[in-house]
Amino acid sequence: MSADFKEVIENHPIFKTLVEENAEVENISHRADQLMHVQDGFLYVWSNKESCFYVTNLRMSLDIEEPGVQKFSCSPPPMFEVRSIQFNESGTYVALIGSRGISVLCLPQKWKNPDEENYTQFCKCFPVAERFFTTCIMVQLRQASWHPGSPNHSHLVVLLSDNTVRIYDVTADNQTPTQVHKLGHSNIGSSRFSLVSSAFSISSAIGETAVSFSFAPPVEVQEKRKKILQARRADKDEPPTVLLYPIYLLQGDGDVLLLLTSVTDNRYRKGLMHGPLTMQPPAEDNYGVDACSILVLHHNPTVIAIATASGKIHHCVALATNYDSDDDFTDTQSTASWPASVLSVQSKGLSAEFPAPTLFVYETVEIDLGPKGEEDGGDFESENHTVTLHSDPLLYCRYHCCTRVGVHAVVLPWIDKLTEFFEAADEDKDNLNEIAQDQPCIVEHIVCTKPTPSSAPCLLKGFTFATNPLFGPSLLCLTADNHCMAVPLLTIFKPTPPPLPSYDDDTIVPLTSDNDSSIQTSTMNLMDFQDHIRSILQRDSSQPILRYEASSRDTVMDSEASRLIGRVTQILRKEYILKQKIAQDAIMKRARLLAQQKQQQLDDLDKLKQKRSDLTKTAEQLAEKFEDCVDQQEILSERLAMVLKQTQSKVPVLSKAEIEMSKELRNISDRMKHLENRIKQVKTKHDYQNKQHFEDEKLNSTRRQRTPSVGSSVQVQKFKDILLEEGQKIQDSVKKLNSMKELVDSW
Repeated sequence: MSADFKEVIENHPIFKTLVEENAEVENISHRADQLMHVQDGFLYVWSNKESCFYVTNLRMSLDIEEPGVQKFSCSPPPMFEVRSIQFNESGTYVALIGSRGISVLCLPQKWKNPDEENYTQFCKCFPVAERFFTTCIMVQLRQASWHPGSPNHSHLVVLLSDNTVRIYDVTADNQTPTQVHKLGHSNIGSSRFSLVSSAFSISSAIGETAVSFSFAPPVEVQEKRKKILQARRADKDEPPTVLLYPIYLLQGDGDVLLLLTSVTDNRYRKGLMHGPLTMQPPAEDNYGVDACSILVLHHNPTVIAIATASGKIHHCVALATNYDSDDDFTDTQSTASWPASVLSVQSKGLSAEFPAPTLFVYETVEIDLGPKGEEDGGDFESENHTVTLHSDPLLYCRYHCCTRVGVHAVVLPWIDKLTEFFEAADEDKDNLNEIAQDQPCIVEHIVCTKPTPSSAPCLLKGFTFATNPLFGPSLLCLTADNHCMAVPLLTIFKPTPPPLPSYDDDTIVPLTSDNDSSIQTSTMNLMDFQDHIRSILQRDSSQPILRYEASSRDTVMDSEASRLIGRVTQILRKEYILKQKIAQDAIMKRARLLAQQKQQQLDDLDKLKQKRSDLTKTAEQLAEKFEDCVDQQEILSERLAMVLKQTQSKVPVLSKAEIEMSKELRNISDRMKHLENRIKQVKTKHDYQNKQHFEDEKLNSTRRQRTPSVGSSVQVQKFKDILLEEGQKIQDSVKKLNSMKELVDSW
């Protein structure tokens, strides 16, 4: 998280525009209010005094000195005090939830950016189950949430204090529920118009009513028809399947119920109920009789966190098993991740089994709900500090605990090993020892709103996450004095990143050289040292951000202030300064060892450089000797060729080729003599013809002078043609003769 974003949030004008709540009105809610939310880069803050939303763009707030604030007013406004706001997945509806009612606000599709201050936009708002809350005055709303399986994101699941779960479709009929699920033997219906209900009071007192619920990932349910229908469908591939959403419901006595519903298939309107689920190992107090909140982490296997008002949180793993509650659990009995396979259910026209999971408690952790007093040595009253659990949008193995007096973050580092165990093949499931190692959860105290026992808590009014990359992962906490704190979502635990595609197991080449082996060894040593430093810096406790109520700052006693300062100083020294000092010493020791290794490597490098220079000189000498050897080899080769030539010429017996060559040379010599005679004859004839031609020319010239003749020109032309033809033949004969001479010379 950047420092600019933190400063912008803490000094944002949206919190200055909030009207101060009436300090005299006592907050009777045991839970922290949830009146702030970040959706798509916009910050929404609800004001109960004015019954409106204040909205601002967080991205524009970083660039503008005075960002605009938009006001969404409800038309009509809710008639109850809003304790929590819930946005649906598509961001079109907002559920305004109170202890005595619920309304839905329709967000506008097109927004007008407010150029002027205090721009107001009216939004449609309608109540849900208004008639029910008006007539049943004893019933209170425990929790409400949008159903994740709703096709239009319009189904609202409501948990009421009469031990019923009602599902409303806000786009159809917001007064009549589409589904009603009774979780126990409630007699509230018989005394709807009475002010006192004994059955309701007794159930609430002994904790047999549901107080919280959480959705689990959907499961694919396979329907098993009756035998006749199975025979008819024998020619088809598989029976039909349907997608059901499990809802884990927590009762006040610690029991957990499981309800499977579907808002798209009318055959499952009544739902599939099972419970209370078996929890192993068993406990005398059923792991607490003051359970207040439940959270399902969307992970495989399903991990469930159950919080109690005394500050204890139980981490359970839902497993499908053939365990019998009357017998002790042994290692020979099989367990699998639930749902291990496609479930089989029973509904109208359907007949099959419904396996329910068993909750195995992996660990129990206790969070700090505030400082302890000296006299009683106890914490605050448990009923005044109900713990609510919120999942983390960034880290799958982390969730947050929110109370009226602070915020905690809990990280479960053992989830990865548990996942590897269930995803491994049956023959590879021998790594139970790794899971059995002591790897407890990590609890970090982030915000404390009651630093001393005598100070009044600075109540939390809002709790949300800002996950935009421009801001950095941040946690926003709004207190009752309209002050917003931005805390970075950092943790000392880093989950194992997924392997890169370039480091696939199929593409890994085995190491064959010492250099590659040394590189791998150094990389492993570096990773081990980083893990060692992380283990040193791991804190057993953390120092939260302290937030006082404005009216109690001047009433803190000196003794409490002294104890507070001493406790903070002790935590800073023990968990921060001391461990950082130990880590610093380890790093300096490591640095000294690395410096020594570096010096040793530099010395070895100098020796290698000297050896390289010696080898270079030796290579040059060897290169010169090699060139001399090559030259000497060429001289010897030429001498050898001459010797072989002379030896061959002195051989007294001619070879067959030489005999044939001599014959051919004699024939060529005879032909040359014949050609010389022919050439002489041609030359003699040529001289005679030239002489005769000269005489004829002389005679013709004399005749032309005496008696010119008409046909003399024709005769001259004929003689020229004859002479040219003879001259060409002579030239051809000369060329042949020259070629024959060259051939003879070459032989």
